[in-house]
Amino acid sequence: MKSLKYLIVGLCALSLSSYSVSAGPQAPGKRAFSFVVREGYGSIRMGDLNTTLRSFNDSFDFARELSPQVLVGEINAIPDTFRDWEVELQWNAWWGFSLGISVSAPTSFYGKSFMTYTIVDDVRPPQTENITYESEVRVSAPLMVSLYKTFSVLPRTKIVVDGGIGFYRARMTQTNLLHLRMPLNSTDLGSFFFNVSGRQMGFHGGLALEYEFNARFSILAEGRWTSAKIAHLNGSRATLYQAWDEAGNLILTGGDSEEGPLYHYIGENLFTGKLHEWLLVNDFPPPWYGDTFPRDIREAFLDLSGFTFKIGLRIKLF
Repeated sequence: MKSLKYLIVGLCALSLSSYSVSAGPQAPGKRAFSFVVREGYGSIRMGDLNTTLRSFNDSFDFARELSPQVLVGEINAIPDTFRDWEVELQWNAWWGFSLGISVSAPTSFYGKSFMTYTIVDDVRPPQTENITYESEVRVSAPLMVSLYKTFSVLPRTKIVVDGGIGFYRARMTQTNLLHLRMPLNSTDLGSFFFNVSGRQMGFHGGLALEYEFNARFSILAEGRWTSAKIAHLNGSRATLYQAWDEAGNLILTGGDSEEGPLYHYIGENLFTGKLHEWLLVNDFPPPWYGDTFPRDIREAFLDLSGFTFKIGLRIKLF
C-alpha cells in the first residue's frame, strides 16, 4: 500500500514538472491507451453474518435491563469498512467511450467479541455462560470490466460516467465458543466452527471528476456503487463438545462435522428462551425440526454491495 502511495506521489511530481513544458492537452485520440491507479475507502452491507451477530446480541437486552452484573460485554457485528486500491488498463475506443479492465485489492473483514451471562436465582448457586464469536470474511481481488463515457465541462476538466461487471469470490469463517459453568461447578464446553465460500458476478456504476495536468497525466476523484450479493455459500462445519464434573474430570467428549450450504434461520435460544437469527451449515434441506424450533429457513448470503470513494491518477501511455 505504501509503495502505491509513493508511486502516485512520484508520478504527480513528474506530471507537474512536465506541465511547465507541455504545450497543452494532447489531441483526443492521439493516445489510445492509459493506465489508471486509484486508492480510497469503502464499505459493504455484509448481509446475514452481521444481522445474525446483532440479533444474537439483541436477544440479551432483557438481561441488560435486569442488572449490570447479569450481563457483561456484548457480541458486536464485524467492521464493514475497508481500504482499497485499484489498477486499470483503459482503451480510448470511440466518441468519448473507453473500455477498462481492472483489478482491486483483496480485502479482509474481521471481528471478535465476548460476553458473560450469569443466571441467578434464590435457590441454587449462579450459572455462567461465557460466549465468544470470532468471524472473518476474506474477499479475493475482484476482476472488473467497465465502460466509460467522458464529457468535457471546462478546459482540462471532464466528468466521467462508468458502469460494468465484476467477478467476486469470498470466504467466510466463524468460530463460536460456549463455556458453561453449572450451579454444582461442573463445566461444559462447546466449539462451533464453519468455513464457507462462494462466487458471484456483480454490477457497478460510478461518477468521476477528472482534471488534466498535461498531455500525459490527469488526476481524478471517483465515487462508485457496487451491487454484488453472493447468494450461495457452501462449505463445512465442525462441532466439539466436552464436559467435566465438579472435580475436574473429563466425563464426556464428542463432536460431528458436516458439509453443505450455509443456511440462515430464526430459532430459539435454549438458555434464554428468546428468538434470534442463526447460521448453520447443513447437508439436509429444510424443513428442519429440533430443540431450537427453526423457522423461516433459507440459504444465507454475503452482501458485498456498497460504496467506495477513490482518488486516482491517469497515465496516458501511447
